[in-house]
Amino acid sequence: MSEKYIFNNSQDDFIKRNFLNFSISKLSESLGLSISLIRRRKKELNLIGKKQNKWSKKQIEFLKENSDKLSDTEISKLLGISRYAISMARYRNGISKNHSKIRKRMMIEGKIKHPTKDKKVSKESVGKRLMTIKLRYGKLSAWNKGKKGLQVAWNKGISPSKSTIEKMLKTKEKNNSIMRGEKHHFYGKTKENSVWAKRNSERMKNGGAFRALRGVKKPTSYELKISKICIENNLPFVYVGNGKFLIGKKNPDFVDKSNKKVIEVYSKFFKIRDYGSTEEYELQRSKHFKSYGYDTLFLDEDDMTSKEWENLCLNKILNFLNPIVPISINNKLLKNPPITRR
Repeated sequence: MSEKYIFNNSQDDFIKRNFLNFSISKLSESLGLSISLIRRRKKELNLIGKKQNKWSKKQIEFLKENSDKLSDTEISKLLGISRYAISMARYRNGISKNHSKIRKRMMIEGKIKHPTKDKKVSKESVGKRLMTIKLRYGKLSAWNKGKKGLQVAWNKGISPSKSTIEKMLKTKEKNNSIMRGEKHHFYGKTKENSVWAKRNSERMKNGGAFRALRGVKKPTSYELKISKICIENNLPFVYVGNGKFLIGKKNPDFVDKSNKKVIEVYSKFFKIRDYGSTEEYELQRSKHFKSYGYDTLFLDEDDMTSKEWENLCLNKILNFLNPIVPISINNKLLKNPPITRR
């Protein structure tokens, strides 16, 4: 840690005597210290700068009368006030200034030089300027203005030179040799045999569904929970909610292709918003997958947010995979016994 700098009595006296007349940068140069140190010492000594003098009515009237006649530098010399203070006073009191009048007067008096005076302008530069003005603002006359009768093209009857003809023939021969027969890049390729068709046959069938799911990349927190259960318990369900697998243009969350079973994980808010109710969503979704031979298990946010969500979801998935038939004892049906984790 660097030690705190201690000021001498002589340095303090110098700051006290000159803080009103000198700026902080001047004080730092004269004492050979940094600006931050002098600022700190001024605060410690409670040294406050000059109070802003209020403008009198006479000064404001003088400003109003001479703002169009005199420049800020001239007014500052007459009143003994800085240019910045004058500009701020004009801004506060809403006093406008006519710069063109002041410049003209100062040019006549010889205080300011005209910007283009004693500057020689060549004929070429004037011609260029005129052309630019015509192109930008003026309408150029038509090429056939003032000419009567049928106009002949400038290059009619002029045959190309031998060199250009030779070049043209060479390029023709080159193109023909490259693009003919087996050398052509589309030779022997059909729509059915193309690489694009083979790679994207499934995508082409399902069309817009893949385009809609293009932005979906990451699984949700509920889907991550279910995928964790499936991995830990070696369940046959695979996560396909990122658009990898479609069933009639619909993308399920988890799929078991061998048993033709599907798991859908959802939060209620979005389904109520889009379908009116969760029951309607489940009905429509299960109907669609059933038409393709897939059974559906639905897990909502109540299942996912419960304290024993892991056991609850695992039991539901296991019952879904291997449904237990209810046993009857003395003509009384017993419910499916709960399946605990192994």
